[in-house]
Amino acid sequence: MRLTLKNKFLLPSLLLIFFGMGTSGTISYYKAKNAISDALNSQINQQAEETINLMDSWLNDQKRDIVYWSNRKDFVGLLAGTSSAETAVKDLQDLKKIIPTIYQ
Repeated sequence: MRLTLKNKFLLPSLLLIFFGMGTSGTISYYKAKNAISDALNSQINQQAEETINLMDSWLNDQKRDIVYWSNRKDFVGLLAGTSSAETAVKDLQDLKKIIPTIYQ
């Protein structure tokens, strides 16, 4: 096969273009893959921290409620069987009236 002057320039040019495009595509693929992986790891870590904070907040609220209710003599007495249910019901009704004003 005899190569003309046109083909002598065209074939190496095409090979160089394809090799450059392949190299560029490969580098772009790996950089994008790493960027997506980093972004996903960052998002997972952020969601894990938010979940931990939410659970800590919930746990602190539960501890506060336990301390509050354990210091209420009428409810402690009701659980121990030494207080009447009417007093506890009245206190709960009063609390039910107060709660909407607290969370507004």
